[in-house]
Amino acid sequence: PPAVFSNPAEGPHWPPVLRFERRNGKPTTVVFTDLVDHADPVAWASELKKRCSVGGSADATSILLQGDVRTKVEDWAKAKGLKTKRIGG
Repeated sequence: PPAVFSNPAEGPHWPPVLRFERRNGKPTTVVFTDLVDHADPVAWASELKKRCSVGGSADATSILLQGDVRTKVEDWAKAKGLKTKRIGG
């Protein structure tokens, strides 16, 4: 993967990647945060779960949200000044 820059002046800013998946037949939205500068997946997961009114979990590189909430996540990211990239589904 490309290098992650802590200072935006050092290099490009990578957007959070949104992916729609089905796990055990249930729809899920996965937000990959491993290439995002200054990302705190645990704090972001808490905000997103409250904003989208869904359950979910977070680890060091991604956030898993129950249901197809990609549009709500994109709106949340836009409000924080981030662009997103959709992959799959």
